[in-house]
Amino acid sequence: MLKKRSALGPAQLCSWLLISLSMYRNSNVLVAGGAVNHFAAGATANYVSGDSVERCEHGFRRLEEHVIAGALHNSGEVSDQPKCHPGTRVAILRHLQAWAAALTYMYPIVWLHGPAGSGKSSILRTVAQILFDWHLLIASFFFFRSSSGRSSSENFITTIAYQLAISIPPTRPYIEEAIESNPLILSLSLWEQAQALIISPILAVHRDNPADGFHQFPRLIVVDGLDECRDPDKQCEILRVLCRILKEVPIPLAVLIASRPEHHIRDAFLSGELNKSTSQLSLDDSYNADADIRQYLDGKFSEIRQRHRAYLPTSPWPSPKVIDALVAKASGQFIYVSTVVKFVGSPRHNPAKRLDIILGSIDAGRLKPFEQLDMLYSTIFLNIDDDIDQSDVLRVLGALLVPYDTSGRGSEIPRVACTPEFLERLLNLDAGDTRRLLFDLESLLTLGNDDEPIRFFHASLGDYLFDGSRSGQFWIDAGKVYADLAQHSTIHLHNSKNWIELKQLFHGNGLLFFSKAAPTPELRTAIESCDFSKISDFSVWAPASGSLTTDISPTLLQAIRNSAFADASVLYLNNLALYSQILRPRIQVYFQDICLARLLIAAASTEVPDIDSKGTRDHYQYLRLIFKVSDEMWNVQKRKGLCLEYSSLALIQAIKELLDDDLNSNVGYFIDENQYADTALCLLEFLSQDPGFVLGGISGMEVTPQSNLVGSDTVERMTKILPVLLSKSPIRNDVLARVKANPVHSIYLEFSSVNEALEAYISVRNNLAFLIVPMEHQYHLPTAISGRTLL
Repeated sequence: MLKKRSALGPAQLCSWLLISLSMYRNSNVLVAGGAVNHFAAGATANYVSGDSVERCEHGFRRLEEHVIAGALHNSGEVSDQPKCHPGTRVAILRHLQAWAAALTYMYPIVWLHGPAGSGKSSILRTVAQILFDWHLLIASFFFFRSSSGRSSSENFITTIAYQLAISIPPTRPYIEEAIESNPLILSLSLWEQAQALIISPILAVHRDNPADGFHQFPRLIVVDGLDECRDPDKQCEILRVLCRILKEVPIPLAVLIASRPEHHIRDAFLSGELNKSTSQLSLDDSYNADADIRQYLDGKFSEIRQRHRAYLPTSPWPSPKVIDALVAKASGQFIYVSTVVKFVGSPRHNPAKRLDIILGSIDAGRLKPFEQLDMLYSTIFLNIDDDIDQSDVLRVLGALLVPYDTSGRGSEIPRVACTPEFLERLLNLDAGDTRRLLFDLESLLTLGNDDEPIRFFHASLGDYLFDGSRSGQFWIDAGKVYADLAQHSTIHLHNSKNWIELKQLFHGNGLLFFSKAAPTPELRTAIESCDFSKISDFSVWAPASGSLTTDISPTLLQAIRNSAFADASVLYLNNLALYSQILRPRIQVYFQDICLARLLIAAASTEVPDIDSKGTRDHYQYLRLIFKVSDEMWNVQKRKGLCLEYSSLALIQAIKELLDDDLNSNVGYFIDENQYADTALCLLEFLSQDPGFVLGGISGMEVTPQSNLVGSDTVERMTKILPVLLSKSPIRNDVLARVKANPVHSIYLEFSSVNEALEAYISVRNNLAFLIVPMEHQYHLPTAISGRTLL
C-alpha cells in the first residue's frame, strides 16, 4: 500500500523542484489531479501540491516586474557602451582584479571615484564583464540619470535580488517565499527589502548547507554611477544598506562602487562602518591617465585612417603636435577624447576637416562636435541647488576660468587668484561664499583649504562656458568677467597698498583685464575715481623688496590706455596728468645732476624687458658706465628717485611720454633738443670702445666673447637707444664730427638700425646745413621743476 509522506515547506519544496526537475524526464512521474507522484520501487516518494509550485513561479514573476533589466552589465543599454580600450587602464584593472579574486576581503567595499567624464563607467563595465566571465559576479546595477528606471533607487534591491537568484540558485526559493509571504515587501524600505530578499535567503542556504560554504558561488556586486541616482539621500541610504548586508551575511561578499566624489557621498564613506570597510581608489594622476588617453587616441585614429584612406593626407595624420594638444585638453578625462573620436570618426564625413573643426581652425557652423560633453556639463549645472543664485556661480567660475596672461612674469601669478580667500576679497564676497557657490560642482573641480588654488578637472570647461552656442543659459560673457576683474582690482588698489598678491596679479594681467574688458559703466566709474595719491607707493622701491613691489600706478595707466572705451586716450591723459604731479619731485632728482639726467633720457629712449631680470639690471649698470654716474648719485636715485634698475616697463613708458611731451601740453616735462644731442655724444663715445672690454668692467657681469655679443640683450639695447637720441638731436658740429669719424665699434655696425641712424643724421645735415647749431649752445640744468618746465 502506498504511503503519503508529509508535505515539504514551500521553500524546501521549490528548492527540491529546481534541483530535481532535470531528473523527471527519465523517472516515473505522474501528474494528476493537481499532484505530482513519483513512483520508485513500488512506493510513492513524494506528494507535492501543484498550488505550491504555482506559488513559487508567481513570486518570481512578481519579482521580475520590479527588475530594471537595463541596469544589468550585460543589458543592451549598458553593454553597448564603451569599455576600456585595449592596453589602457592596465594598472587600475589589475588592481581591481586582484582584489576581486581574493578569498577574503580586508576591505569588502572599494569606492572608485573620479571627476565627471573620467572613465569610471568604462572601467566598471570592463570589470563587471571580467568578473562575469570568471563566475565571480553576483549582480550589477548601472545607474544612469537620463533613464527613468536607472535613475531611481526604487527597484535597486529587487534588481540585485533577481540576479542573486540567478547566480546563486539555492537562494531563489527563499526569495520567492519571502515575496509570497509578504507581497508588500516590494514596496517597503530598501533595508526591509534587503533583509527579506538578500540577507535571509543567503542565511537560509548557509544554514541548510553549512559545510559546503559559498566558495563555489559568485561573491561580488558592482554598482556604477551612484551619483546619478536622483536623490542624494537615497544614494547614502544605498551605501548604508550595502554595508549592512556585508556585515549580516556569513559569507565573504564584496561590493565595487563607482561615483563622482560628491560631497555627501564622500562624507558617507568617511563615517562609521562604511569608513572601516572601504578602500578608496581615486582616478588621479597616479594612474597615468595621459598615457592611456594618448594610447586610446593612437588606436582610434589608426582605425579612422583605415576606414577613410581617400580623405586623409599622405603625411602623418594627425600630427604628434595635434595628439599632444588633445591629450592636454582632455586633462586626464576620457569623455573629451571619446567625444572627439566619435565626431571625427563619422563614416559620412571627412575626418581631416572634422578634426580641424575640433581644433578651431575651421568654423563648426551648425555642427555640434562636443554635444556629448556639453550635455554632461549642462546636466551638472542644471542640478545646482535652487537656493543658489546661478549668476553668482557663473561670476565666480568666470573669474577662475577666464584666460590669464601666461607669458613672461605673469605665468605663475594667476595661481594667486585661484584661491577662495583671494577671490572673496577681490570680488567683495562674504567669507565662505566661494565654497557655498561651488558646492554642487565637485565633479568638475576640487576645493582644498581657503588659501589653496581651486583645481579644475576639465580644461575644456572654460571652452564650454565661454561659448554661448554650447552653454546656452550657462554662457559666461568673458568681456564682463574682465570688466569685473578690472573694476574691483582698480578699487582695491586704492585701499590695499599692502595687498602684495593683488599687485602681483595686476602687474602681470592688468593690461589684459582692461584690453579685453567690456566698457561697462561700473568700470568707467572706477577709472574716473582714480586717486593716484592713494595708489602710488614708493616706499617699497628698494632692491631688497624685489621688483614685484614697485609702484603699480604706471601699470594701471597703461591698462586704462588699452581699454575699450571710445575715449580711452582722454581717460589716460587725464590720469597721467594726475600721476605726473606725484612723479615730479622724483624726476627732479635726476635733473639736479647732469650724469643722472642723461641716463634718464637714454633710459626713456627705448623699451627694456620688464623688471626682475638680471639682464635689466645689467642694462642700467651699462648706462651708469656710459654716463659716468657716481655711486653717491646712484644711491640718491635709489632712495629719492625712481630706483630705475627695479622699475617697471610701464613706468619707463610713462616717463618717456612725459619727457617727449611738447610745449602745448600741460602734462609732461619738455626736454630741450640739445639735451638729446649731449646724451647722444656720450653714447657715441662709449660705443666706440670694444664691448667685451666694457662689459668686463661691470661688476658681476660675465665677459662675453665678441662672437656672441651681437645677440647680447645689453648690446642690442644700446643700438636701439642711439637712433632715438640722434633723431631728436639738432644738427650740431660736434655731433657731426663724431658721426663722421667712424664713431662706433664694428660690433655695433652689425645692426642695421645703427648704420641707418648715422646715415640719416649726415643726410639731414647736408639738406639743412644753414640750420647747424654751434657747439657753444649748451643748456643749463634747472634747479627745480614746477608747472611747465623747460628742462
